[in-house]
Amino acid sequence: MAPPLLYKSGSRALKEGLLRNLAITFGPTTNITIEEQEDGKIEPSTAPNLISRLSNRQNNYDVRVKAACELLGLISDFPAESVLNVWNGANDLVDRSVPRNIRRTALILLHACLGRLAPTMNENLVLAFYYSLIGSDFPKSDELESELDIFIDCLSSLTTEGSKFQLLLRPQANISGLDEFLEITLTHLANEHQDNVAATTKTLQFISNCVENGLSLSKASLDQIIAIAHNSPQEEVRRVSLKTLATATHNIPAPFPSILSEEVSLLIQLQNRGDHLGESLEPLLDLLFLGRDAPKLVETLFKWKVDDKSRIGYLVLLISILVEGKFVPSWQHRELPAEYVGNLLYKLLAEMNEQETSSENMQYFLVDSLTRLINSDTFLTYMLDFPSFWISSDLPASHGGALNLVRSILSTTNLSNPSKRRIQAFLGRLFKLLLAKKERQLGFQDIPRALSYLFGYCNLLDPTLIVQFLDLLNQNLEETVKWTPFFPQIITNFYEADKSSSIRCQVLVLVEKAAKKAFKQDDQIRTLTIQAIRRLLSSLETENDENVTVNLVDLYSSACKYLPVNIVENLNNELLNPAFTMTPGRRRSSIIRLSLGPPTGSKWSRKKQLLLAEASSTLFAWSMAYRPTDLFATFYRILIRTAEYAYQLEDVDLYLMSAKVLSKLHCRGANQVVMLEVNEVEGISTALNRNSRFGTACEDSKWSFPENIHFLKEAQQMCFAGDAALPLFEEKEASLNSSKIDIRLWISIAILTLEKPFDWEVYSYVLTYMCPQFASLTPLRSIDDMVLRYQEVICSHLKHGAYKKLKVPKCINTDDLHMAYIRSLSPMLGYHKYAPKGFADEIMGSLLYGMQATEKTLTLSLNLLTICSQEIPFSLKRFLAPILVQLQTRITSPFSTPAILEFLLALSDSPAIISHLTLEEFKRVFAIAFKLIQSSKDLKERAQTNNVEQHISYTEQDADFSPSTLSFTISPSIAHFFLTLSYTVISSWFLRMSFANRMELAPFVVKNLISITSETNRYDYDAHAYLDLVSRFATSRNDAALYSKTLDERPHGGDDNYSHGTWVLPKKIISIETHKLTGDSTVTIRSSSGAETFKLQERRPEMPATYDIFSINQEGPAESTNMEDKTSFYTAAYTLMRLGSFTQSPLKVPDGDSIARSIQLFDKIPFTDFHKIGLLYVGARQRGEAEILSNTSGSLQYNTFLSRLGQVIRLDASSNLYTGGLEPRTDGDYALVWGDEITQVIFHTITLMPNCPKDSQFSSKKRHVGNDFVSIFYDESGRPGFDFNLIKSQFNFINIVINPLGAGDSGLFKVRMYRKAGVPAFFSTSHFKIMTAGNLAKYVRQVSIIADTFASNWFATSAPELCTTWARREKHLKVINEKLSQQGEQKEMVRNSLDFTSYI
Repeated sequence: MAPPLLYKSGSRALKEGLLRNLAITFGPTTNITIEEQEDGKIEPSTAPNLISRLSNRQNNYDVRVKAACELLGLISDFPAESVLNVWNGANDLVDRSVPRNIRRTALILLHACLGRLAPTMNENLVLAFYYSLIGSDFPKSDELESELDIFIDCLSSLTTEGSKFQLLLRPQANISGLDEFLEITLTHLANEHQDNVAATTKTLQFISNCVENGLSLSKASLDQIIAIAHNSPQEEVRRVSLKTLATATHNIPAPFPSILSEEVSLLIQLQNRGDHLGESLEPLLDLLFLGRDAPKLVETLFKWKVDDKSRIGYLVLLISILVEGKFVPSWQHRELPAEYVGNLLYKLLAEMNEQETSSENMQYFLVDSLTRLINSDTFLTYMLDFPSFWISSDLPASHGGALNLVRSILSTTNLSNPSKRRIQAFLGRLFKLLLAKKERQLGFQDIPRALSYLFGYCNLLDPTLIVQFLDLLNQNLEETVKWTPFFPQIITNFYEADKSSSIRCQVLVLVEKAAKKAFKQDDQIRTLTIQAIRRLLSSLETENDENVTVNLVDLYSSACKYLPVNIVENLNNELLNPAFTMTPGRRRSSIIRLSLGPPTGSKWSRKKQLLLAEASSTLFAWSMAYRPTDLFATFYRILIRTAEYAYQLEDVDLYLMSAKVLSKLHCRGANQVVMLEVNEVEGISTALNRNSRFGTACEDSKWSFPENIHFLKEAQQMCFAGDAALPLFEEKEASLNSSKIDIRLWISIAILTLEKPFDWEVYSYVLTYMCPQFASLTPLRSIDDMVLRYQEVICSHLKHGAYKKLKVPKCINTDDLHMAYIRSLSPMLGYHKYAPKGFADEIMGSLLYGMQATEKTLTLSLNLLTICSQEIPFSLKRFLAPILVQLQTRITSPFSTPAILEFLLALSDSPAIISHLTLEEFKRVFAIAFKLIQSSKDLKERAQTNNVEQHISYTEQDADFSPSTLSFTISPSIAHFFLTLSYTVISSWFLRMSFANRMELAPFVVKNLISITSETNRYDYDAHAYLDLVSRFATSRNDAALYSKTLDERPHGGDDNYSHGTWVLPKKIISIETHKLTGDSTVTIRSSSGAETFKLQERRPEMPATYDIFSINQEGPAESTNMEDKTSFYTAAYTLMRLGSFTQSPLKVPDGDSIARSIQLFDKIPFTDFHKIGLLYVGARQRGEAEILSNTSGSLQYNTFLSRLGQVIRLDASSNLYTGGLEPRTDGDYALVWGDEITQVIFHTITLMPNCPKDSQFSSKKRHVGNDFVSIFYDESGRPGFDFNLIKSQFNFINIVINPLGAGDSGLFKVRMYRKAGVPAFFSTSHFKIMTAGNLAKYVRQVSIIADTFASNWFATSAPELCTTWARREKHLKVINEKLSQQGEQKEMVRNSLDFTSYI
């Protein structure tokens, strides 16, 4: 029985006999105490009764055991005092005399007491409890009882799991120390057969914990532990025994050599199971093979004699040591080379495979063993010195290496799922290593050899492994494609096999990449590649998976980019031609191969057809960029077939797919094919409600402008980059498989689509894009007959409406269609000189019809008529009368005003038209102009009244692409522009007429001008100035104004022999300088419209000579009768009076008066309109500002254009001309100018200006063109489109771009005006027009002057008051009159016209 324990120090309630028991236990020591700890626990109310029942030894065992059991559930909440009472009450129940079950319950209760008090016990209390336990009879028994496990639990609690036991090693009296007790216990366990495994394992674990914390075991104890391990059949006992041995020998040398063998033996026994890989033994391996004797232990391991029973355990143990990097130092040394280790491992694996091939567990084991080996980077690195371990034919059993052992497992016909999963795990690791470029660590010399091995396992790969396999192939394509079985293997195993859609798609992607690389190899590989591609594509027609279908088409697209053209042709014959082949039927007698029978489509699904059509379109554009001379024509024919097929089946999507690229074929030079992203359809697309920039498209529309066809961009860039080799247009009927493009095939389909459309989407698209395409194809004579057919269709639709079966959307009205048709006629003028006689008349008739519709169609018709006035004047002349009638009746809206004015100005510049007009037709023109003057004045007044503001931006902005049919706001500046042009029409027409017509029509014009002056209370300076202009030019052609810059009214100023005077009349200023003796005079007459200087010389009769025939000497002076003896005297006033009488007396200007200075200012107002226009040449492939400004010469075509645009003058000899700021020498020697009676134009021609070596930015040139409102770009860059900000400037509002069409001798040009953002589309070439060389310069000059007039008004911060420079002179002249009349002396004079003395 354990002695009772002292609870408190100094307690007044000492238990009876306590000191006696302590004295027995601890000897004479009297200072052993138990410190009280306040733990806050409160004893349950039932505790005293339970403790009393437990402690009362008079009670029978049942009562006490029942109390003990109840206390077990409460002990954790007891205070320390109550716990000690429980201990004292139960310690007698552990006596050997007590029945075993009661004794076990009592020990469990004591263990609970220790567990409750252990955290707070001091050393003395630990000793007290230890001696109480050891002092009982229980541990002294020669036979271990079943309660040993509980007793060990008590010791474990007392020593904190074996970590605090040093105090218990000192024995006292007859009490054994802990080490002695443990040795005795081991002896009992070793010598007796124990069924209580828990007791044995707990004892060994407790000993192990103690040893780990410093307890030394004797040799006898170690022997006993070994004996226990050998005697016990339980793995757990062996494991704990081994752990104890390993712990005991970890940091010290083995006390005897045999212990190393015993440890190895125990490890092998523990591992000797096929389904156990030793993960739970890792701590043991760490203790043993990271311990002090690790090298000796490894030596023992490798020298171990393996038998059949120990082979599995040995192999597991060996692999466990080899695969962990931490064990490397213990075995990786010279005595254990890689070859030795590899041969040992392979021998073990091969022997097991030979003996146990029928065992599925052995399959598991072999695969798992190899998996563990390849999972170890340490082992893989080590075996680099012996690669034959993995793959070699030199190893035993002819297995060829460890990896090939796995193949023997595959010989089993029915692998279970667990076996498959193990093989898949093994293969997964292989893929991971190979993806990491570690094939040599697996014994493979290169990737192809690894592939040869891996393809043997294809049937076992799950989707994840297949993806890894494909990734491996993809990663090593350079080597993979050299392996000849590659394509057949991957197609057979992964594509044609029953695999998922994603895997098949990945296979196709891989084949697509591999084929491209393989085609760079030898002929054999290329042949295999072509076979693989054809094998895969042969399944396209029957393929049902959409994703796979997409990837098959991608494979086709990719292959066509590198395959020879003959192979591509074969693929197309096998693939695309059947997809777009109709059932044979009777054909039309047309160039288009269309059947007249009922349309029957091919067997291919529409989805596949769309994919193939898209692929063909993409390849068509791609081949233009990279294989234009061989492959381009191939895909052109495919797209033609597709378009034909789509038209017959009325398939909108399929048709648009091909049309979107076929319509982008344009001509460069004489017959070179290029592809362009068309940007010149703003007007047509807007009319058809398809321009996303200026409105929304109709619902469910399938296309809109601008398009975003990504694959066209690259083709366009390559077409216009450098000296790219380009395909050519066929000039005659194309031969089969010709490399040239027979554009007639597409044009024929397009025209048929317009003539008999099957859908609005298709009709609107072709109508939109055929216009710029025909403009580009003007150099081709092979399509002249089709041009006539196209024109017939367009004109017919304009006059009679579109095809009746065409369902036009509700959002499109008739006016919209008419606008599209009129714009479509623009390129036709480029063909008129090759067309029959009625061609031009048909255009004119259609435009006249268009004029009769709305304001928008009137504007478009007039824009094109403006060009017709230059290109087909004789046809226009035949229609001029009805045109003028229409104009007279249609001046109802300002919308068409700018188009009317430009058209009238263009007419005036066409001698072929105006030379034979009748007086009535002339009057009709002037009547229109006068009506427009009144209308413009009303618009201006209304805009000023309504305070309409005009916002002008001087920042760099993109061009404005709004079409001319969009409405605009009438600001005062715009109205003033209309007014200015209206007056210009009068002057232009009057000056272009013959003198006879001028005299006939002068009264009509003057009458209308006078009517203008009388319509308002305000003085109309422009009308008065124009009256002077008519009077000046009615009977004369005086172009001296072009060469008169300054007046010299007193060439002999300061000479007293001359008399000078200046007189002001209401409409003129007359200056006269008269020689006082001879009367010869210089008369300068200034008016609002100009100034002229006349030379007057008095013609006096010659007097006869006198003779003195009488010889009479008279006295005194004789009276002389000879007139020559009298001195003549003349004055300027005399000359003025001789010029005639005046209804209003002239006002004499006093010398030196302020009026004289006003007249000097008046002389500075020019009497012609000045314009300065920029003119730049853009050479081949030029695109930057510096490149363009650096040009000092241009092409022959450009020089011809300059010669027709104006006249070249020398700057240093032209001081009397307007030069727009050009200075001699600084800006070159020459300048380009043009002028007539009323206008002077200077062209700031970049190529005539010199380059300064120090001016890399060419600022000396840019200071001129950068400040011009209007610039002309003669663009021979060959690049599509135009960058409005090519020359960066704040003041450049309008750029007129000229693009030569065809070769240099074609004589055709495309002209388009680009406007700064916000500038309205007033001008005829806001939509491009085609012109011939003979009319180009004249038109460009005229439209640039009009544009500069507009820009001057637009640029003004507020609307100008006056329209012309003559009006400004008129106003200044009127001010001079008023000033002079207000002078005092003039006010007092009697203004009698008969009193000539008033102005002497």
